[in-house]
Amino acid sequence: MFELLAEIELSSFLFAITCILLLLVFAFMVVFFITYNRNLEIQRKLKRMDDEHKQHMINSNLQTLELERQRFAEDLHDEIGASLSAIRLYVGSIDNQVNDDHIKDQLKEVKHTIDQSMVSTRRIAHNILPPGLEIMGLSKIVEDLVQQLHLTHKLKVDITTESQMPKLNYQKELILYRVLQELFNNTIKHAEAKKANLQFSCKNGFYLITYSDNGKGFNMNDLQFSGIGLSNLNNRVNMIGGTYQVITAPSEGFYVEISVPLSATSAI
Repeated sequence: MFELLAEIELSSFLFAITCILLLLVFAFMVVFFITYNRNLEIQRKLKRMDDEHKQHMINSNLQTLELERQRFAEDLHDEIGASLSAIRLYVGSIDNQVNDDHIKDQLKEVKHTIDQSMVSTRRIAHNILPPGLEIMGLSKIVEDLVQQLHLTHKLKVDITTESQMPKLNYQKELILYRVLQELFNNTIKHAEAKKANLQFSCKNGFYLITYSDNGKGFNMNDLQFSGIGLSNLNNRVNMIGGTYQVITAPSEGFYVEISVPLSATSAI
């Protein structure tokens, strides 16, 4: 009888110990699971903070670059342009005072060179800071840029613009202007294309830009986003809260669609 009671007590004791151990294991697993999830959440937060910090630094650098470009364009137009105009007037005054045909021919060449320099100065200043962008909008200003490209005979660009296109704020349109400048430049320098298509449209609250060329294309898997201007495309589009999609392959040209929200909350 006593042996039976002892066995029952031992079994109860072992059962209680087993239950306690199982509870401890369960509690340990719960604590481990909670701690593991918290660590994952902390890592995700740190990564988001790191990504946000990187994007903030990129945005700050791009904004600083635009301010420097603006200052340089204004100095180029106001100071260099004014100096060239003054020199042109001075040479013209000398020309009126001399009678020697040989000197007059030389002065004529000097005036022609000054005139070319003034045209180049205006062109460079306008490329750096496109005039009329704030008033006329991106699509109209890009038409002028395309006309300049046509004069070089390096690239033929067909533009299609949806009627009554909305205007983005000035900073967004300036950034998109830089993006298109780089796309044109990449098409000429790297794609070896002769023709490109550019379309401006608006759909479902988004400002859309579609650009494609008939160049040699490339393998996206062989490129990091630092290559062939894609890094700048990525940074600039992200800066204005936009998205983009690139489609390309060897011998199949290049295609990109850029989408920027029209909402005021996305303004930089």
